[in-house]
Amino acid sequence: MLLLPVLPRVEAALDSLTPSAPVKDFRFPKFGANGYTQWVLQGSQGVYDGPDQISVEAMGLRVYTGDERMAIELSLDSPAAVLRLKENRAKSSEPIEISGANFVITGNGWTWDGNKKDIYVANNAQVEFEEAILKGGEETTGRTIVRSETLNLKTTVESYAFDFEGLVRAESEGLRLWSDRLIATADTPDGDREKITPVIGEFRTLRNLLAEGSVVMIEGNRRLKADRARFFPGTEMVELNGSVQVEGSGAVISGEQIRSEFKQVIVTGSASTGRAQMVLLRAGGLGLSGASSLDAITMIHADRIVMEEKKTVTEFEFEGRVEVFSGTLTLRAEALTVFSAPIEIQAAGADDTLPIGEVRELYARGSVYLEDSGMEVQSEKARFFPQKERAKLQGNPRLSDEGAVVSGAWMELMPEKAYVYGEANRPVRVLLPELPNLGYNPEPEAVEIEDPEIRITTTREATLIESNRLEMRKAEAGQWYIFEGAVSVSGTNLLATCHKMEVRASEVGEVAPEKDGLIEGTQINEIIGTGAVCIEQAGRVTRSDKAWIDPVGLRLILEGNAEVEDSRGQVRGERLVLNQGERRAIVEGGGDGKRARVTLPGLSQSED
Repeated sequence: MLLLPVLPRVEAALDSLTPSAPVKDFRFPKFGANGYTQWVLQGSQGVYDGPDQISVEAMGLRVYTGDERMAIELSLDSPAAVLRLKENRAKSSEPIEISGANFVITGNGWTWDGNKKDIYVANNAQVEFEEAILKGGEETTGRTIVRSETLNLKTTVESYAFDFEGLVRAESEGLRLWSDRLIATADTPDGDREKITPVIGEFRTLRNLLAEGSVVMIEGNRRLKADRARFFPGTEMVELNGSVQVEGSGAVISGEQIRSEFKQVIVTGSASTGRAQMVLLRAGGLGLSGASSLDAITMIHADRIVMEEKKTVTEFEFEGRVEVFSGTLTLRAEALTVFSAPIEIQAAGADDTLPIGEVRELYARGSVYLEDSGMEVQSEKARFFPQKERAKLQGNPRLSDEGAVVSGAWMELMPEKAYVYGEANRPVRVLLPELPNLGYNPEPEAVEIEDPEIRITTTREATLIESNRLEMRKAEAGQWYIFEGAVSVSGTNLLATCHKMEVRASEVGEVAPEKDGLIEGTQINEIIGTGAVCIEQAGRVTRSDKAWIDPVGLRLILEGNAEVEDSRGQVRGERLVLNQGERRAIVEGGGDGKRARVTLPGLSQSED
């Protein structure tokens, strides 16, 4: 090997070279004005093309810090290169491999500017960092590979600056990234003055990573999209801005800004771009509209969305003026939590449609308001189970549907059905349309009902029913109400109590606008009470095992140990019929041979 003498300046060594004459296995240093080595060029063969240029084969260029640290910043190796000495530059169309502090660069076609400390790789650039872009702590190990069309590397006293452009692709520990541009910065090596041979130092960490233009990032079970993404290496945080989206677990989240940390994403909106939004796929109509709505898309708006991935479930927290739109359903609340089963997603670049994650539960709280196909519900808390098609409401729940206003301690809603439960100090209460006066004085009387629980005030005659439990069913032409436990009814000239009661109501013609708290166009068709039925009217009291109140036929039918008592006396029988406006009762005996009995005031009992 021919070793050229180490001279204070490179130009002094050129006098011994002959133009176009090859030099085998050479080593050529360059020193700075301070006397420290700037770089050393070596190769298997070098041709001196003139006073300013050397052509090198099997080039090896070692770039030093140029100060007292005497540490190697970069090591460049290429099959061939041209070195322009006075310009302190090198270039080649051949492949290049550049080794630095814990990174290796490869590519095709390159230039090196020793004055500006710049390296440009023109094609198929790749950098492998011996560090993960995102990591959870000091114990985490990994590496990051970045590929792009071009790369510009600039070295300063403090840092390495990488600028990737054109179809940038990055892979790290648990992270994949696509963008138009990626800028990364790393600290320069400290060097080791105790060692005689210069060594490649270690940078402390990657820092100030910025991705720009059509950013797509896959992290765990979610895909994030944005105009810009800023990474905070050594931590688990990414900040995305500009038309951001998060896709995963059967949902798409969008907003103005996203902060993504380890298994958590925070999305916020802005005044210019609108509020944060999530679109749930196959949410099942929130469990209120039946299996036919399983393909419905549910949209949720909020001021802030927090997505957190846990071991068996992904949680979405919505805060600030939450609004939900799902098919015919509208929901408003102060806060909402959505629980979705985690699911693996497709790789980026494939079909944008994601596999659907099962939405297991939605939990709304704080001034909850729900409207679905004319039904209105209010409560403090509401839980929805889409796959079970069920919802549970607590905290002063109130439901208004087809002329009925219902309240209780808590409610359970299902397609075509609802259950309402009461407690000791909060019974089930239902306000229904008015009943006709079924007494023997059918003249209507104005009745004022004011109930703080159902918050309805009306001067119209209405029907109020209380019980321990209520089942509401959708009938073919209306609603079917089944009351159980300590049932009481107050209505037009009527107060009734029993153990169980069934009420059937239906719509009559078109439903008119709401007036005085009731919806016109709905009427009660029949009321059937069983178990110790007692009905009090002006001037008379009835008792029976079963009673049928017929608002359409304007009559009361009593069965089973039936009796009617008024100021004129008492009538008993197995079946009694009381018609509106008639003071008399039609008495029928039982099929077992029992005869009706009449008791008149001031007389002994006699047979009729």
